[in-house]
Amino acid sequence: MIYTFETYFGDGDRPRIAASPSWHNHKMSAHSHTFCELVYVLAGFSLHVCGSHSTLLTAGDMFLIPPGVEHTYVNAYRNGVLNFMFCPEDLADVLDTEDELPGIRELFTGDNPGEPVILHVDIAERRSVQNTFDAIRAERSARHPGWRTSLKMRMASLLVRYSRLYAAHLSENQTVGGGYSYVLRILSYVEKNYMGDISVEQLAQVAGLNPDYMSRRFKSMMGITPSDYVRKFRVAKAMELLSGTDMTVTAVASRCGFSDVCLFSRVFKNVTGVTPVQFRKSGILDLT
Repeated sequence: MIYTFETYFGDGDRPRIAASPSWHNHKMSAHSHTFCELVYVLAGFSLHVCGSHSTLLTAGDMFLIPPGVEHTYVNAYRNGVLNFMFCPEDLADVLDTEDELPGIRELFTGDNPGEPVILHVDIAERRSVQNTFDAIRAERSARHPGWRTSLKMRMASLLVRYSRLYAAHLSENQTVGGGYSYVLRILSYVEKNYMGDISVEQLAQVAGLNPDYMSRRFKSMMGITPSDYVRKFRVAKAMELLSGTDMTVTAVASRCGFSDVCLFSRVFKNVTGVTPVQFRKSGILDLT
C-alpha cells in the first residue's frame, strides 16, 4: 500500500507539511509513502519492521522514513505515535542545503539514506516535540496570516533537532564510553539473546558499567528499566509468534526466554491485558 500526501489533504494544498496522531493496537499493513514521515513514539510499544530488520519501539523513540521505504508495525500494544509528514522540496527555502544536516541531507540530495535509524529523545526534550506537534496541527487548522511560513519554520526546526540528535548518535556510537553507545550495546545484546537468560548483571557487563549505575542511566535515557525492556521485547516477539505461527504456547514461551509457561502467561497478561491463548484467538488486544 502506498500513501500520498494528497490522500489526506487534497491536491494543491501547500506547503505539504502536517502532523497526525495514530494508535497501533495490532498488526498494521505494510506500507510506504510518497512523502517523508518523521515518527515519534508517544506511548506503548510495538515491533517496527523495515525490510528484514525488526526493532522494539518504546516511548521517546524517533525515526525518519524516506519516501518509498516500506515498513510496518507488528503486534503493537497501546502504541501511540506522532507522525510528522512533509515533502523536502517544500522546505527548500528555509533549510540551507549547504549545512551538513546529518540524517536528513540525503532527502534533499537524492542519495540513498539507508535503513531508518532509531533515535531516542531524552525525557527532558519530549515535551518540546509534543509542543511542535500541537503547534503544526493548530497552524494547519486555524490558517491565520503567516500560517504557511510558520509551518515551514516549525518543521525545519524539528528536523534540525532531529539532525543534531542523529549526529550525536553517530558520534557517541563511535566513541567508547559515549553517552549512548552502551545503550546501543544493550539493545543489540537483548535482540540477539532474548531467547536465553538475561540478567541485569549480564547487561551491565555488556555495557561495562556497575549494575546499579547502568540501570539508572538506562532508565534516564530510555524511560524504562533494563528489566522492563527485556520483558516487553520478549512479549513483543511472543505476540509475533502467536499471531504468525502455529507454535504452541509452551513452545512460544520457551522460544522467547521463559522456562515456565505459567510465568510466561502471567507476564504476557500483565503487559497486554490478555492471556496468550486469548490473544491468539482474538488477534487483537484488550484496551479496556
